[in-house]
Amino acid sequence: MKSMCRAGVGWVVALVLFAAPAPAAAQYEGVLAGVVLDDSTGDAIASAQVQLLSANRRVLHTTTANALGKFSIPIRRRGEYRLRTSSEGFRDAVTPTLSIQPTDSLGVEVRMTTGRVLLAPLQVVARPARQHRAAGLDNFRHRMQSSVGGRFVTRETVDRRRSTNLVDILAAEGLVVAGTNVYFPRNRCPPMVYVDGVLLTRFAGRRMATTPYEAINTVWTGDVEGVELYQGRSSIPAEFGGPGAECGVVAIWTRRFEP
Repeated sequence: MKSMCRAGVGWVVALVLFAAPAPAAAQYEGVLAGVVLDDSTGDAIASAQVQLLSANRRVLHTTTANALGKFSIPIRRRGEYRLRTSSEGFRDAVTPTLSIQPTDSLGVEVRMTTGRVLLAPLQVVARPARQHRAAGLDNFRHRMQSSVGGRFVTRETVDRRRSTNLVDILAAEGLVVAGTNVYFPRNRCPPMVYVDGVLLTRFAGRRMATTPYEAINTVWTGDVEGVELYQGRSSIPAEFGGPGAECGVVAIWTRRFEP
């Protein structure tokens, strides 16, 4: 099911019902996942604030989009909802009402318009990132077909696991999960996590500002195209061979929401 709505210049939202596996009936929890984009360029808006609103615009849940503009919100009750997004330099966006069931897995695309023309030159900077992502996804598929280096988790494997938690899926593929600690059995130290070629795990001094557990959990399972798991530096492709690679690499590749 697809629909697109536009009201004035404040927002655009495209709603897509994905054939992602629904959570187990006992959980009664749906997922509203999406991406926040610049309407004029199609580029992701990193760190945008996303709020789930009731039909009368009461705030029910607040989250922050990741570095790729992506977010996910659990839906525990049937109802009519709206999304409100905000980001510096953009006009706040409020979507039309979305009717959601607690067993739905919905993907939405919210587009925001700039509030100040002075920010326009910055829009050009992000465009090569989309080209890099496309090339990176092609490289992932080539490595998977060649069976080079690591372990590869496909879209089919993600669907078969029937879980809305990517960490749990990767635990079944050889990653060790102990509470909120994630590591490979060989290394027992935090691996680097990339999403669409962007490094999400960061250090603040000697402390990890964004942990592998947090980075992996920024990705909704319905948006995963594939995952590469590398335990040792010798098997890691050069594009992932930066500092920290001795602890291994988790490289996640996603599929774009299409309007």
